[in-house]
Amino acid sequence: MKNRIYIASAVLLCIYTLFQFYAFVGSVSSFGAGEESGTVALQPTKTDAIVVLTGGQGRIDKGLALLREGKSSKLILSGVNSESSHDAIFRNGLVDGEQYRIILEKRSTSTYENALEMKRLVTELDIESITLITSSYHMKRAYTAFDRMMPEGVRIEPYTISTPNFDTEHWWAPDNIAVALPEFLKYYWYEIRFNMDSTTA
Repeated sequence: MKNRIYIASAVLLCIYTLFQFYAFVGSVSSFGAGEESGTVALQPTKTDAIVVLTGGQGRIDKGLALLREGKSSKLILSGVNSESSHDAIFRNGLVDGEQYRIILEKRSTSTYENALEMKRLVTELDIESITLITSSYHMKRAYTAFDRMMPEGVRIEPYTISTPNFDTEHWWAPDNIAVALPEFLKYYWYEIRFNMDSTTA
């Protein structure tokens, strides 16, 4: 009898986890504005700063493009290698004076630390709104971290970037699952972590 209960519980847990994974993957394709957004205008609204989470193809290029379009007066690259410089990152060159509008944040090494460092910067620079740029599969976790950690009143505009290593329309393909599954697990770990922090605060 006990074995049947254990088996039934395990089956229900698997079904629940699969359902949550399906819902998670389905949500990343329409999370905020961006190249893979199906529900929101492709162009973001103007904000005090554009924040790019480094680590994915196309993110920095899009951040620079939006800066040049006048979507913000500042571009912050979060999670830059400690030895990187403007010249090393922008090899095609910057317009005169442009580097003074681009901040290289070199302390963070994870999404959680990205949000933690940005909490410090938005306070220091009196920033009230940001455009958050990252890959589509990463946005839900990144937005959760930033939303939980930003000072009260700071507006976050998510902007997703499509990447060749993840196709939201064919998420069930093995290569896409290999990207989405770790992100799914990290996302729920963040949820647990933030809930624990709020309980002990």
